[in-house]
Amino acid sequence: MSVLKVRGIVLAVATLALVASAFAQPGNALTSKHFQGLVMENFRQSLKSDYQGVVEWTILDVVVYKSKYPDLDYDGILDRLNRLAESNKVPSVSYKAYLAGMYLTHPEKIEIVESHNIETEEGIFRQIAQQLEKNLLSSNIEGGTVTTR
Repeated sequence: MSVLKVRGIVLAVATLALVASAFAQPGNALTSKHFQGLVMENFRQSLKSDYQGVVEWTILDVVVYKSKYPDLDYDGILDRLNRLAESNKVPSVSYKAYLAGMYLTHPEKIEIVESHNIETEEGIFRQIAQQLEKNLLSSNIEGGTVTTR
């Protein structure tokens, strides 16, 4: 099964769960806080998946969600991303988890610029990596800590 199919299945199931939960609420009222809690729980569970493709796409979804809803509490997700960055056996998942964690930790230093490829892994993670590198280099130069070999 391809990664795109797995991602589609995960998102479809998550959407159905959210809609079902919305209609189960008294008076069919779904508060945005309740919805956001469901989305965060979905992210946490998806980041624990045994399927690396699901984990990888969830990391991307977390970054996109953070760019659209920056004021939400991402602490539980950040903890999971940090564990993935440190211990995942798939290098691309570890690296993307690291980049996403840096974005969640330092959103003021990273601007996600919407473009035609904002929702693609390559485009969004490249933006984060380039801005982190630029910030790191400029802070090292300003602080006089640049060393050459």
